[in-house]
Amino acid sequence: MNRLTILPLLAVAGLVTACTTAPGTAAPPTVTEAVTSPASAPAASSVSAAPAADTPEPDANPLPCAAVHVEAAIGDGSPNQDQWNTDIVLTNLGPQSCRLDGASKLELFTGGDGRPLGIHQVMSAEGAGDLAVLDVGDTASMGVSYPTAEPGTRPDCLEGGSFAQVTLDGDSDVVEAWPPDPQVGLPPVCGAVTVTSWLAGSA
Repeated sequence: MNRLTILPLLAVAGLVTACTTAPGTAAPPTVTEAVTSPASAPAASSVSAAPAADTPEPDANPLPCAAVHVEAAIGDGSPNQDQWNTDIVLTNLGPQSCRLDGASKLELFTGGDGRPLGIHQVMSAEGAGDLAVLDVGDTASMGVSYPTAEPGTRPDCLEGGSFAQVTLDGDSDVVEAWPPDPQVGLPPVCGAVTVTSWLAGSA
């Protein structure tokens, strides 16, 4: 190939090179993506739940309440010259639920020598046949009412009563019940003492 043929070829090659890469222009940088691993999930908590309190479950078929597992008190009542109306309030202190069937036997006693007054008890038709179920800590009330009078005005009245004894159904032991102020005592009993069936809850 002669010199005249080589020169045009070199010129064409130089033109192609100039168009491909302009003088002073750097080649585009290579982009490298940084891959980061996802954050680790926090460790599961190892705190355990506190144990539930040991609370007695209500009994579906409770036994009769026993004197050893209850306490009783006489309510304030509403004393007047004609009638005294009050309640014997009983609280279940036992380890489980218990039941009270109907009414209970009641007797009033003097405070000094503990002599029974010998009252005549009459069952009221109010709430007859009801069943009172007491969970632990619950109360029940038995209504008590009798005619009364001013002390000494009626010779047939039974005077000097200070507290009551309650005999629960099926139990040979008794539960004592005292009024809020033991020093005051109970009004004179001037007739039959009427009692109601036990009713769950205090009056």
